[in-house]
Amino acid sequence: MDDPADGRCEPVPTARPCWTRRAPTPRPSAARDVAERTVRLHGLRDRLEAATDEATLRRYVDGASSEEVLAYLRDVGRYRLKVAAKRLAFLEDPLSRLYVFAYEGGESLVAAWVETAEAPDQVGRFGRLLHEQVTPGRLRAESH
Repeated sequence: MDDPADGRCEPVPTARPCWTRRAPTPRPSAARDVAERTVRLHGLRDRLEAATDEATLRRYVDGASSEEVLAYLRDVGRYRLKVAAKRLAFLEDPLSRLYVFAYEGGESLVAAWVETAEAPDQVGRFGRLLHEQVTPGRLRAESH
């Protein structure tokens, strides 16, 4: 057997185990790019998400059929068939259908509550959501 210490063979470099390899360091501006793209697309995303809300109303208030709602999600919401079908299944599930409105309404309520605070207090208000039980009524009262 060759002994690396006697100089008759070259040591073979060993690969570091996968758990010791470091992930590539992202560019410093990568997070900024993602944040800017998110802000830029936010309004467009909201308009598309509104199609799901409207589809839910069409299904349960107007009595539209599943096929009509699926067509609405595809035509107006511009969702691919597979995505539209998944959204339809979600809003037809009795345990999930309320989520569409509770989530959207909750997001609007929290955003208004955070945005009505002065800039330095906005971070603190967001922190309160993580540490306190803040009710919708309290959010509304503090938003005025």
